[in-house]
Amino acid sequence: MSTPNPDSETMRAAGALPAREAAGAKRDRPQAVFVPRPELAGYRLVYPGETDVYLVDPAGFRRRIPNRVTYSRLFRDGRGVVTTREAREVAQRPDLALSALLFSPELAAAIYLLDDGRKRLITSSQVMDKYWFNWGRVSLLRRALVDALPNGEIWE
Repeated sequence: MSTPNPDSETMRAAGALPAREAAGAKRDRPQAVFVPRPELAGYRLVYPGETDVYLVDPAGFRRRIPNRVTYSRLFRDGRGVVTTREAREVAQRPDLALSALLFSPELAAAIYLLDDGRKRLITSSQVMDKYWFNWGRVSLLRRALVDALPNGEIWE
């Protein structure tokens, strides 16, 4: 299984990130417009010199992972995190919840991401791998509890 997140240069070469401004180019360009980047869904991004890690969700918004505990509850490890100045250019949504976790209802094969009180279906094993979610950290929850949770956006 390969690491799903290439480095910043690979992302730029593939057209996922814009080329950097040429040296000596005019610096009074208009203020950047932050837009969702769905083509980056699944990437974990860090701005150089900072420690905050952002996950790009299926709609292309970056979501800050609030702390190391939440990170380790969701992801396999730190491999594949991309350090790039372009991290700040991706539109942002609220942070993932401190209580975010992966779970499966008892007697079911489905896996969900619980975030902000909503269950978000993870549609396949490929999506689990795309987001680098940790298979070993999927909790088993009672079906009645799962059924009581409101649905959120599907994670594809």
